[in-house]
Amino acid sequence: MNEQNLTEQSEQTSAREREAAMIQSLAKHGATVEADPMPVAGAYIVEFRQEGAVITIRIALRDSGGADLTITNMTTLPENKKRQGLGSWALGQLLDWAHENHLYNVRAVQIQSYNEKFWQRNGFSKDPNPNPSNDFIYKSQIP
Repeated sequence: MNEQNLTEQSEQTSAREREAAMIQSLAKHGATVEADPMPVAGAYIVEFRQEGAVITIRIALRDSGGADLTITNMTTLPENKKRQGLGSWALGQLLDWAHENHLYNVRAVQIQSYNEKFWQRNGFSKDPNPNPSNDFIYKSQIP
């Protein structure tokens, strides 16, 4: 193995270690995290538990569309815990974590029309670019 290959391998290892430490820091926000069972690099299942509810958010880092953080799925269970602000609370925790980790370009993808107001209430706006998958972008404050 030549010196360039060793340098590239070392950089990749360092990037993975930084990502692992960053993901582990979600615990400070009350989350448990596991790698997405689908073989997608940089994808994780983030789970928050609050007031008898489980809020699950699937995230991806280094999205091919250029986002620092992409939210692909979000659920609150059981059903009787929906519409009580728990999803907004969990999303707020995730966005605080993203900001702490300099992940300012946050995108929620494939938003269903009946959920658009939820995302808007939580600081997202519809992507103004051609947007067939109905993506929403977070209005982050970059320091």
